[in-house]
Amino acid sequence: LLAVLRAMGHGCEANWSDAVALLVSAARQGDLQAMVELAVLRSFYGHDDALNTQLLLAAATRQNIGAAMHLVRRQLEGDPAISAPLARLWARQAVSMGHPLAASFLAALTASVDATEVPAPTLVPAILDDVLAELSAAPESLKLPACKPLLDSPKAKTVSGLISRATCDHIIAQAGPRLTAARVVDPQTGELRPDPYRHSYNLTFWPADLDLVLHSVSARMCAVAGMPPDHGEMLSVLFYQPGMRYRPHFDYLVLTAGRQNEELARSGQRAKTVLIYLNDGYEGGETRFVHPDISYKGKSGDALIFRNILPDGGIDKHSLHEGMPVGAGTKWLASKWIREKAYIF
Repeated sequence: LLAVLRAMGHGCEANWSDAVALLVSAARQGDLQAMVELAVLRSFYGHDDALNTQLLLAAATRQNIGAAMHLVRRQLEGDPAISAPLARLWARQAVSMGHPLAASFLAALTASVDATEVPAPTLVPAILDDVLAELSAAPESLKLPACKPLLDSPKAKTVSGLISRATCDHIIAQAGPRLTAARVVDPQTGELRPDPYRHSYNLTFWPADLDLVLHSVSARMCAVAGMPPDHGEMLSVLFYQPGMRYRPHFDYLVLTAGRQNEELARSGQRAKTVLIYLNDGYEGGETRFVHPDISYKGKSGDALIFRNILPDGGIDKHSLHEGMPVGAGTKWLASKWIREKAYIF
């Protein structure tokens, strides 16, 4: 938690290097979650090597199911770090524990039998100071993939591979156990309430829920929108089962007699929306702009960025959009609204 607060500058001066040093210190001391987080963060920064595999193996062989699922994903993609029978055993254990990706992993595994036992705990690898240098740049400063224009009104663009599949899996794993029914803002009161207009599950990551991977994803979402990291609202994750959808809506805040007017004065309008598609393999679920009638559906790690307001600050009525119904499978989506000014919550 202290690492996250240091990274955010929440209650203290922002210092990304100090935040990374705290994470590395915890991983060196054998904290299982820190080892998993460090492996995923290094992947986020483009470092995929033996150290990441060793960190995940050390955690997985000590019964960390999150690490095990990262290794199962690698096995499915042809990495021989673990055998297919061991992958099946870990996936089956993860299903019983409610891991949100385990059932799909188990179905995709081709081995006919499970391993009879989990290997003995592997050595916790040495984490050299070189790792601190690898991760020294703030996440919002990392090079971004090229953007592709999608629409002029609303101003919209897409990005392929904004984050890695491992990062997508990490987000899903952190969100899955805490999802609740999604709600909408009541235009009269400004309060959140359930409504069949929005049929999905969601989770908002507040500072106490974050880790450095999730913080880095948030910073990257702001960067790809051309905005400072402190302008972003909290990262949210949405989950859609077959038949679920989000009917046509605007993301901008409307004037009410309630709290939202205070928010507008404090942090400004929701200038932009950034969506990251966390998985693929489902039917339907496109993001559709109503006028003009244009749809987009990204693959795992792809992003859609669009403006909700015009250059003069007025509302762009063409930003009306919807999440189309999912036909089969399940859809995971990360969402971030980005304000005109620093977001004060």
